[in-house]
Amino acid sequence: LVLAIMTSMAGSSRTLYQASVDGWLPKYLSHVNHNGAPTRAMWTDLVFNLVLLLMSDYVVVLAMSNVGYIIFNFLNLNAAWIHRLDRPSWER
Repeated sequence: LVLAIMTSMAGSSRTLYQASVDGWLPKYLSHVNHNGAPTRAMWTDLVFNLVLLLMSDYVVVLAMSNVGYIIFNFLNLNAAWIHRLDRPSWER
């Protein structure tokens, strides 16, 4: 359970950070530490996951985190594909 939550937090906190940098979410989430890790996005994600853990049983939280992880991966892959369609001559 902890590994599943940590895996989903790694991807979703980076997504929260990038959405904040792009202007879709509050600028609070765009803070990074000296290593480049999005610390405020990770803390926000941790608090959100802890609230979910306190509200329901572990199986529901595990299912919700996995579904969220799959949705974010789907959206990120589609964004990369659309980016390649819009700019086919750009270097990878």
